Amino acid sequence: MENTDLTKMSEIQLAEFKQGFREDHPRAVIVAKEFERRAREAQHKLDLALIAKQVRWMKFSVIAAIAAAIISALLTYILTSTTEEKYQRMIIEISKKQVIESLSPLPSEILPSHPSQNAKDDKTIYKESSGTSKK
Repeated sequence: MENTDLTKMSEIQLAEFKQGFREDHPRAVIVAKEFERRAREAQHKLDLALIAKQVRWMKFSVIAAIAAAIISALLTYILTSTTEEKYQRMIIEISKKQVIESLSPLPSEILPSHPSQNAKDDKTIYKESSGTSKK
């Protein structure tokens, strides 16, 4: 029987064929090698299926990572621009308050405390400058 005939046999036929020989007989060794080859072939098919699944998951992972990077970049841009605008508005409001506060507390020497005193002082200054003062 040739080697090619062994590849066409089912596992049951191969096992029955092996029973007729001792373990150290050359035909028994060839049958054992055929069993090993079939086991390696089955394992190879399983490995290929596993690799195909792994490649699919790697592609999915790459797409998910790219999508996550794009989403995080967009969120960063949106949140940063919103935050910058908010801070700019706050700075403008603070600057306005500081300008108003720096202008509002005028010294008491410049402004009189009572309006009627201001009127008398204006008349006195006007009369003194004209030369006829009644003080």
